[in-house]
Amino acid sequence: MKNKYTVFVMSLFFSSLLFGADLEALIVPSISGESTGSIDLTISGGVAPYVYSWSGPDGFSSSDEDLVDLPSGTYTVTVTDRYCGIATLEIVVGTVNDVSLNETAIFDLSVYPNPTNGLVFLSSTQLLDVIVYNIVGETVINAKNVTQIDLTGQSAGVYMIQVSSDKGVLTQKITLAN
Repeated sequence: MKNKYTVFVMSLFFSSLLFGADLEALIVPSISGESTGSIDLTISGGVAPYVYSWSGPDGFSSSDEDLVDLPSGTYTVTVTDRYCGIATLEIVVGTVNDVSLNETAIFDLSVYPNPTNGLVFLSSTQLLDVIVYNIVGETVINAKNVTQIDLTGQSAGVYMIQVSSDKGVLTQKITLAN
């Protein structure tokens, strides 16, 4: 009986530790030559409070959870939880060409409902091409000439919807609730 109790307590203790798989990041690339990138860190494990230790290009360091106004480059975060569980994640903030971002040709777009349970409607006078990215930057949907997208079957969380038309490119954040 003593051995079973000890194993149970050990299992309970280790299940609250923070692991690398518990870290996810939503990354917004930086405009070429500018500091406009960002990283939105999400932690799904461990026990709060968390301590953040960031390092990056040109001696960059921060103790904030989320980062803004970043130049492109590689950033590393080490997160320590209340019970000294440690997780590390390396994130690359890429660069986008600023030509399309500086053009003034913007179009009207409505994306609804937000948050959604799966089906998302896109309303515009333009023909729309859509790319949907998950929180780690992977493409989950790539579709042309659409008025709706279906996120049913995807994990709950935050997604970035990049909508393109002949007038330009717009990006909007949407939350999938399950």
